[in-house]
Amino acid sequence: MRFGQTKTAKDLTKRQFKVLLAILRKTYGWNKPMDRITDSQLSEITKLPVKRCNEAKLELVRMNIIKQQGGMFGPNKNISEWCIPQNEGKSPKTRDKTSLKLGDCYPSKQGDTKDTITKEKRKDYSSENSHV
Repeated sequence: MRFGQTKTAKDLTKRQFKVLLAILRKTYGWNKPMDRITDSQLSEITKLPVKRCNEAKLELVRMNIIKQQGGMFGPNKNISEWCIPQNEGKSPKTRDKTSLKLGDCYPSKQGDTKDTITKEKRKDYSSENSHV
């Protein structure tokens, strides 16, 4: 591994990865090595249920990817201590039920599709309805 590169955790589940990123944001994002992070805070950031956040957080602690001291959590900077199990031939899910569908978080590129009624359209509309 070269200087400036990090080992990627390609065998983490999506839930674990989302929770790890949330913990990184709550700690290093505020220049803290560890912080009190509740499951409800993780749920709000990751958009996962609180129970699933707790499960993923505990799995990350067991894999030694994040450290726990009482109610404080933080990333383990010593990557050589990480114990990520190898994928045992199971194909990963392409998308979990709670993840966003592509396009859910970005506005449509079509723009406003509301029709504006011009004088010509109003005239055509009134002439069509006058025969009724």
